[in-house]
Amino acid sequence: MGALQHPLRDQARAFVNWLRDQGYCTTNPFERPGISKGPGRKHDKPLTEDDLRALDEACAVLGAYANPMRGWLHFQAYVGCRPAEGLGVERALDIDLKAGEVHIRQQKYRDGSLSTPKNGRERTIILPDPAREKLALIPTRLGSSWLFHNKRGDELLYPPLLGYWHSILAASGLAADRRWLDADSQPKGVDPYHLRHFCGSHLADLGCTAQDIAEQLGHTDGGALA
Repeated sequence: MGALQHPLRDQARAFVNWLRDQGYCTTNPFERPGISKGPGRKHDKPLTEDDLRALDEACAVLGAYANPMRGWLHFQAYVGCRPAEGLGVERALDIDLKAGEVHIRQQKYRDGSLSTPKNGRERTIILPDPAREKLALIPTRLGSSWLFHNKRGDELLYPPLLGYWHSILAASGLAADRRWLDADSQPKGVDPYHLRHFCGSHLADLGCTAQDIAEQLGHTDGGALA
């Protein structure tokens, strides 16, 4: 039998996390389901402040959608949640501007379905000032609780988000940057997940501990940061 598919996988992960919290076990076999296919993104070079600035400027290619895209870009870069978790954020329920916090309690799949976060646990994390300031660029939509919307004003799903991302990536010049190469040594560009790596690197530069970074990013421990 192959790796469990979500949402069944997510339910199993959450249940075993609960068992672990109660002291019935010490590990969760569902934390990293499937078979490793190689070194993965963690060995990629992280984005830099200059790269983020280039992506911000490149949002201009999206016309009237430039500012909402800038809001999403900086939210992901400085909050560090997984892209699917960011799409699951609801403005009134999950954002506390006064406390400078964001509550990560769900993730949104490509088809719009929802589940608990990847590790099966909700978490309340820091909403850094650079992200909080950019949230002012994101308009609210009547009748919608979502923080992020697409160009038509509907809830934002990953497929259209990826289209916007490729547009600003090409305009920024990062799509051809040779810091990121595929197996054939050809430029492969970067995907939205690299904004999460930017956050981890940024927090490390600020002197945050591995445990603090792990909690912000939603890892169960600091091991995945090594």
